[in-house]
Amino acid sequence: MINANTYTQPQHNHTEVSLNLEEKIHEYCEGDTEMYYELAGLYKGSFRELHDKFNQFITTHDLAGFRFLAHKLHSSIELLSLQQLRTYFTIIRNYLENPENTQKPDHVIQSINAMTAQILQELNAIIKRGYEENKESAS
Repeated sequence: MINANTYTQPQHNHTEVSLNLEEKIHEYCEGDTEMYYELAGLYKGSFRELHDKFNQFITTHDLAGFRFLAHKLHSSIELLSLQQLRTYFTIIRNYLENPENTQKPDHVIQSINAMTAQILQELNAIIKRGYEENKESAS
């Protein structure tokens, strides 16, 4: 277990590389196009909530809110093979569980924000492509 009291910097900073979400969602849907775009939309909603609430949870030291959101995202993180995000969540949970800890894991917070933005960018691209394909087939 990672100790938030002695934690200084993540072993790996998140750098923007493709997370291959398109491929992972496509594989999970086994060719069902409608399910593919619907699932991308559901993932987008979940990760949008993380994007919107995460920094507030850190600022207010809201362990219950963070735990609830992390629990909601657990299966999405597993299905999309986002192990690094899971590791970051463990570090944040450990930090929030220790209110006397004054050393905020800024690198992890920045990495979660960057990774969440990238996830949303990839999901938006999938959804946009689905919208365009649907528009073309309707014409």
